[in-house]
Amino acid sequence: MSGPWVGGPPPPAGTGGRPSILTLSWLLGAGPIVWIVHLSGSAALVPLACEHPWATSVINAFTVACAALIGWAGAWSARVLARHRPEGPTPDEVIAVLATLALLFNVISLLVTVLEGAPVLVLDACPV
Repeated sequence: MSGPWVGGPPPPAGTGGRPSILTLSWLLGAGPIVWIVHLSGSAALVPLACEHPWATSVINAFTVACAALIGWAGAWSARVLARHRPEGPTPDEVIAVLATLALLFNVISLLVTVLEGAPVLVLDACPV
């Protein structure tokens, strides 16, 4: 019995050209985790920005670093999706669905991270 898969079940993650479970976990979790770190870190740095003008630059650099990390995870997700989509070199429906979800999570996380960091560029961190 082959189950729901045509030609039998796929090989376990990490074998047969499939990404490992660690890779898939990273791709799925990187965007949301980095976004939460950005949200918490930026909130923690705002009181410092009231006392020291250079702290605004630190917040901006932190936003860029977080956005770059999420962008890298998103690009990696897109690469895995391109490789495992039905028309790709090693088609695999399960990996393609997980890579699609990872790409979606990373795009949303990137958008939210950039939108959170944008006000720091135009607004005073400590208006009073």
